[in-house]
Amino acid sequence: MIDSRQGIFDEYRWIISRLQWLLDGIVVVALLFLTCWACGESFRLIFQALGLVTFVLTIMVFRAAQLYQPWRGANLTRLVRRVFLGWLVIVAIIMMLGYVTKTSIHFSRKVLLTWVVIVPVALIVMRLQVFWGLRWLRQQGRNSRTVVIAGAGDLGRRLAKNVVETPWLGMRLLGFFDDRVTGEIHLDHQGYPVLGTLDDMIGFVQQQQVVMVYLALPLRAEDRLRVVVESLRDTTASVYYVPDIFIFSLFSASLTDLRGMPLVALWETPFFGVNGWLKRAEDLVLASLILILVSPLLVLISLGVKLTSPGPIIFRQRRYGLDGSEIIIYKFRTMKVCEDGQHIPQTIRDD
Repeated sequence: MIDSRQGIFDEYRWIISRLQWLLDGIVVVALLFLTCWACGESFRLIFQALGLVTFVLTIMVFRAAQLYQPWRGANLTRLVRRVFLGWLVIVAIIMMLGYVTKTSIHFSRKVLLTWVVIVPVALIVMRLQVFWGLRWLRQQGRNSRTVVIAGAGDLGRRLAKNVVETPWLGMRLLGFFDDRVTGEIHLDHQGYPVLGTLDDMIGFVQQQQVVMVYLALPLRAEDRLRVVVESLRDTTASVYYVPDIFIFSLFSASLTDLRGMPLVALWETPFFGVNGWLKRAEDLVLASLILILVSPLLVLISLGVKLTSPGPIIFRQRRYGLDGSEIIIYKFRTMKVCEDGQHIPQTIRDD
């Protein structure tokens, strides 16, 4: 009998993950076969080879995209996006292989286009059904996991509120551990006890076989946090650190990494890498189209500037763009030319 303190699938997680690999590959190949049948094409050797290659690529790419990790509490939109991006990578590899081997001419375009469209939809629908099925089980009290939170401060309470308000995630909060706070923490008209100090937490986790531990300690408790982390290594619990970064404004923050080191970008220019090239292409294309469309109006404005006052039509101005580099912008002159000349008079009384 499976312990009610852990998910009903935890004992078989290794087997389930392998079955997920096989299921995705089988779905992809089965849809290729059904598409051939629906389009009146025989599932001949060339399609069988495509199915075999795609089967292997699906497992490899989806594993690299971390689609087989536990998604409890994760963003469902991110899961859907990863499925689409993973499938796009697979399609790109298949197209490249077809070009290199000169075999693409042997495939029915109707079959391939239909198959390429329906596969990601089917994979996403399949995952949504599993997601909703697990949500229903958790709402019935099955497949739940016990949770404790280290830290009963603002960060820990905010985390606990998220846990309590999302019962379909199947996380059952047992309480808090904190060196300074005692008593109960009230969330949504329900009290959750402070079960002891951080030193008490290690024994509690081992005795009660707690499945998940969230470390919600402030940045200033770095030394204490290090001791707690080392102590939790001897337990079987999954340990998560909740970074105390809410002291900053995170409206535009994003997560990134530098050779595996996690980074939080509080603000950054959006014009690096591919985004920079896309922005440059967008600027050139849109600017060219707009200039062509408004060129008659620009001619009229130029005549108006020239006829109303002497001097140049275009005014040049220095500005600073990406990376602080100097750029020159061109504007229609909207003021009369009034150069100081060689002699610059000083300020005088009643000026």
